[in-house]
Amino acid sequence: MLQTEFGVTGTVLSWLRSYLSCRSQFVKLGNHQSPAVSLDVGVPQGSVLLGLILFDIYCSPVGDVIDGHDIQYHQYADDTAPSCHVC
Repeated sequence: MLQTEFGVTGTVLSWLRSYLSCRSQFVKLGNHQSPAVSLDVGVPQGSVLLGLILFDIYCSPVGDVIDGHDIQYHQYADDTAPSCHVC
C-alpha cells in the first residue's frame, strides 16, 4: 500500500518496514507482567510525528470503501463521518 497508494519507495520504504516489523507488546501492572505478544498492525506508541502520518495511511482505505457506495463524507484527525446536508 505504501508503494502503490502513496509512492513510497527505496530507502524510505525500507526504513518504514524496519520500523514497523518485529514489534511486540506486554502489559505490566506493579510487579506483574503479561507475556509479550507479536504485533502485526498498529502505530507504535510514542511515535510523535510519524504516528500521525502512519495513522492516516492506515485509515485511508476507509475513504475508498465509502466512495464505493456514493456517500459524501469528511475525514478529520481520527474521525470519519457522513456529510449531512440540510435542505
